[in-house]
Amino acid sequence: MPKLPEHSHCLACGWPCAEGADFCGPECAEDFFAERKRTRRKDALFWGGIVLAVAVLVVVWLVL
Repeated sequence: MPKLPEHSHCLACGWPCAEGADFCGPECAEDFFAERKRTRRKDALFWGGIVLAVAVLVVVWLVL
């Protein structure tokens, strides 16, 4: 069985790229960082909503 040359895989699309490289090209790097930014924003909104809901429940519990 032939041995494959040393390589890494693109973090965005999974295609093989040069050893030690994180991305196969600039488009994949841009896509990866844009998606990471969207994910972080959604996570922050989700956890902010959880904190707000718990705060409302605590206030209601203290008032009643």
